[in-house]
Amino acid sequence: MSDFAAIDLGAESGRVVHGRFDGERVALDVAHRFENRPVRLPDGLRWNLLSLFTEALTGLRGLDVQGVGIDTWGVDYALLDGEGRVLGLPFHYRDARTEGMIARADELVPAAERYEVTGIQTMPINTVFQLLADDPAPAAERIALVPDLLSYWLTGELVNEITNASTTGLLDAREGTWARGLIERLGLPAVTLGSEVTVDGQTVRIRRDGDTASDTIEGTLPLVLSVSDQANEPRYPSFKGIMAAKKKPVETWSLADLELTAEQVGGSSAWTEVVEVTARPPRSAGTIVTDDDSDPAGKGAAQLVEFLSTNKFL
Repeated sequence: MSDFAAIDLGAESGRVVHGRFDGERVALDVAHRFENRPVRLPDGLRWNLLSLFTEALTGLRGLDVQGVGIDTWGVDYALLDGEGRVLGLPFHYRDARTEGMIARADELVPAAERYEVTGIQTMPINTVFQLLADDPAPAAERIALVPDLLSYWLTGELVNEITNASTTGLLDAREGTWARGLIERLGLPAVTLGSEVTVDGQTVRIRRDGDTASDTIEGTLPLVLSVSDQANEPRYPSFKGIMAAKKKPVETWSLADLELTAEQVGGSSAWTEVVEVTARPPRSAGTIVTDDDSDPAGKGAAQLVEFLSTNKFL
């Protein structure tokens, strides 16, 4: 028997659902149902996320499950400091502060270009327009959409789940990563794939690890930072992608074609600067697992399972 739970939050209500699978049939029961009431504070309409989290815990309490899934709306977010503390309750997507932000974004990056990168419909509730309307606190270092924040509070692991991130208007739909160039053009500095982050006042230093070298870059708060523990892993193209790339003509654009001047490109105009590059240390020897056919206990298999489990491959 497999047991799981789902936290399902809607605009007006929420519920915790208990699901069981016996190998043939799925059985679902609503363990807890509750209201979702946003609160209007002096600075605008916000989600009462503390109440929602408390209700979710009430629904999970007493359930013996193997995992929990979280399903909520997208676009809304909370900003966190370097210690993982929330810097204010998330704004409600119906808050009026985003009025005029689409026009502001159009001035910075035309709507057609944004759509070309993100593939998302332009709506004032999208995260990109909320960020343009906000004045992030200097202490803000991370961003977590509502389901990611609830997951962080439950597990202690802060990640930006990709389907949630796709609602922000800041995700590259082709690459599945933050659209760094778009974010910079919108005036939201971005640093991606950081392996080590240190903050000194308003300056952030980020070490990024590549296949053959590591580079250290600097940015100024506020900025959008994504961190991946898979930064060093190669991304293998599919066979279909390889064949399609062979047929795609290579186009060359000049600065004039891009309607740019020489003063707008190069290191002097960059939002970030590579301040240090160091070679990565050589990789250490791997672990060799051996087994003796004469040993009926199969110690090699046990060692392999332990290795895979320790490294979270299982």
